Amino acid sequence: MTDQNPLRNESGTASSAPAWLLVPLLRAASFFAAAVPASAAETVHAQFKEEYRAFLRDYCVDCHGAEKQKGKVRLDQVSFTLDSVQGADLWQKILNQVNSGEMPPDESKQPERSAKTEFLDALSHTLMAARRTLGDSGGKITMRRLNRREYKNTIRDLLGVNIDVRDLPADGGAGTFDTAGASLFMSSDQIEQYLLLGRRALDEHFARTQPWAVQTGTEARTYRQRREVELHANAMVGGTYNGYYKEGHRVAKAYLDSDRSQPPSAFGKGIPDEVEARFRVKVFEEHGPSFERYLNDPLAKTGSLLTIFNVHTEEVITLPPDQPSGWLKTKHEVETAPPGEYILRIRTGALEGAPSERRFLMFGSRKEKDDFSLLQTFQISGTTDSPQTLEVPVSITADGPHTFVLREKRDPKLDHQAYTEARKATGVGPASALWVDWVEWEGPFYRQSGGGPQAVLTASTRDGSGAREVLEKFALRAFRGEAPGKEYLTKLERLFEARIQAGDDFQTALKEPLSVILATPRFLYLSEPSSEQTPRPLTAWELATRLSYFLWSAPPDDTLLALARSGELQKPEVLKAQVDRLTASDKLREFVAGFTHQWLRMDRLDFFQFNTQLYRDFDESTKAAARSEVFRTIEHLLRTNSSARDLLKSDYVVINGLLASFYGLEGVSGDEFRKVTLPAGSPRGGLLGMSAVLAMGSNGEHTSPVERGAWVLRFLLNEPPPNAPPNVPQITRLNGQLLTTRERLLAHQEEPQCASCHRAIDPIGFGLENFNTVGKWRTEDSFQAVDANGKPNPRQVKHWTIDPSAAFHKGPAFKDYFELRDIIASRPEAFARGLAENLIAYALGRPFGFTDEDLASGIVQSAKTKDFALREFVQALVASKQFQTK
Repeated sequence: MTDQNPLRNESGTASSAPAWLLVPLLRAASFFAAAVPASAAETVHAQFKEEYRAFLRDYCVDCHGAEKQKGKVRLDQVSFTLDSVQGADLWQKILNQVNSGEMPPDESKQPERSAKTEFLDALSHTLMAARRTLGDSGGKITMRRLNRREYKNTIRDLLGVNIDVRDLPADGGAGTFDTAGASLFMSSDQIEQYLLLGRRALDEHFARTQPWAVQTGTEARTYRQRREVELHANAMVGGTYNGYYKEGHRVAKAYLDSDRSQPPSAFGKGIPDEVEARFRVKVFEEHGPSFERYLNDPLAKTGSLLTIFNVHTEEVITLPPDQPSGWLKTKHEVETAPPGEYILRIRTGALEGAPSERRFLMFGSRKEKDDFSLLQTFQISGTTDSPQTLEVPVSITADGPHTFVLREKRDPKLDHQAYTEARKATGVGPASALWVDWVEWEGPFYRQSGGGPQAVLTASTRDGSGAREVLEKFALRAFRGEAPGKEYLTKLERLFEARIQAGDDFQTALKEPLSVILATPRFLYLSEPSSEQTPRPLTAWELATRLSYFLWSAPPDDTLLALARSGELQKPEVLKAQVDRLTASDKLREFVAGFTHQWLRMDRLDFFQFNTQLYRDFDESTKAAARSEVFRTIEHLLRTNSSARDLLKSDYVVINGLLASFYGLEGVSGDEFRKVTLPAGSPRGGLLGMSAVLAMGSNGEHTSPVERGAWVLRFLLNEPPPNAPPNVPQITRLNGQLLTTRERLLAHQEEPQCASCHRAIDPIGFGLENFNTVGKWRTEDSFQAVDANGKPNPRQVKHWTIDPSAAFHKGPAFKDYFELRDIIASRPEAFARGLAENLIAYALGRPFGFTDEDLASGIVQSAKTKDFALREFVQALVASKQFQTK
């Protein structure tokens, strides 16, 4: 076959990409990138209240009326129906001008502060409604490609490998889910990336499927090695403590105490001058005692002690070890750890007297020198007399990290400070808290994927006569149950034959047509073709695919495909049972993480660095656990079909031992997240009591009642405030004044353009002030003013007792956080409505619009009949006509 479009693979060599593949891909990319859903003809448009026409008449039409139109803008006849982008844009300019204070001009009549505030508030909310209705798709779903999460999971289910997809473009637009079809564009660059990723995934897959296992049909062999942890301090100091290190100190002292009559070189040990000698002496005096204590500890003779600084701060595990002789051998010599799944076992315990906050072991991966990527944190319950054995599954890929690291839970930025403080107190620095006896790994284990090449390779022959069967079965699975056409298969087969003729062996030649399958529109797109102008029911295959990508972000499994094949899936009782089955699967976590992260805008948790000087215990391990608490709570509600009310207020939390320690809850240990009943009067329970949610309402150093209040309005009460207008005064302008947080925000509200939003936002934020920046309970706060250069002024510090009382705008008052939480929890329908709208947008791949109003109302009413059971939201959506219609 003629290679009209040569591409280069990651090694730089030419790799064929047939024209018959690239042409439809490029056409698809062009078409779908330009496809923008049209608005429904019957859309109801946003309407600004006519009562505000008097505001324009009194303060605007003198300059923008029939006789005079400054800036070519006339407002005496402006339409209060926002039914076009141009009309909405005009009103947005009006809002900006009034907000900035430029309209009315200073020499003109000015509105009362309250009237201006009401006008700005009403217009802001009307523009929000306009953006929503003008962007309504009318129920149309744009055909979309797989997003990054779905692509990765699809490759995983198909080939049994996990690939790095970070090089692919980010998915989704501002404020939309990564399932929104209109935002999932395709470019020619992406096509090349998909070809490269497909080849890389196939290389990884075949590397995991060892040749002898493929040829014989037997299971892949298991390699195993056990490694006793060795003493590492010697290597760190260049010899034993009593050898080089101590001798270097002696020589340095001798140099300083000598009469310098001898040349410096006579002293040896690489000490050329007095500066170096003094440095050696100082280093020894500072660190020598801690090395000596480490080396003299009996536990350091049998295992490895972990310290937070200086001696032995981490245990490094590389698969395979430096000496490959420990691996079992076959006729295929193994010199590197083969790609695959491994089990890593760590026998460890805490030292006697180690404080509870130091009984946590961090486990991470390392790809580059000194790199550390946290994978998991374990709470250590074992002791040195009775160690525990941790089992950690790890995945080794061809281009991924082969090195893993154990270290005590800590913040590297504070390690030296903690060491210095302890050395001043004890003379030798902080004692070790954790001990590692030994490390053991087992593997590789190979997962058999349902439709991967290895499932059908045994049916092929070495002369290639079985290649068509391999390609057909693989394409059937890759296309999610839809059979490939004969002409398409013939082209694939010819591509395979061309590679054989070029000298490739059977497996290598097969990779080329297989990679083509992984880069075709039928694989990359969730295809739901329709030539009709009116909606049509989904086919059984399409329904299976839509359901699985909704709840698993992955392709349908054998059960769903079998039900689609038989026609049973479209029966209501069968579909309901499948929703229950999918929500009981481990793959549900793909939905929970993908949906929740975007719905609750949890990316804000990573917007800034938290000040570890102020919040030492909120390190990366704690932040990761706090994020997981949100996900695991929602997962618990789905699996148990509990009420969504519990996200507003509950008498339990879903946490692990690390978070229990952070929250000060006793009697909880271990690494697994589980339901824990709260003591009476606890502020925890529900989203408002979660550290991750509260931390998002800060800037890493101080709480932000504005961010917290806006978050509650947006996600818990479904009353999202408008975006902050341009050219408004910033609260930071008050940082030089010694004010409480409440005083600062009330001063900010003196400006009408600020008050229109802040009067609804700030009171809720005041009610959450008993939680500090990272979500711990407090009763007092303080503020340090800054000088003209923006530096903290230690002479200007104000302390105060927190006052959490406030009142909702035009609503009830509350005296503290607990009353605030009760008021929010008393409005489950508002929360349910927001949840339903976001589920619709995520599941259907388009923004929620006016035409979805009845669907959202129906979902909420259905869930309400079952006390807002969380799974009922999903069941009602899947059972709807909209979900089952293209």
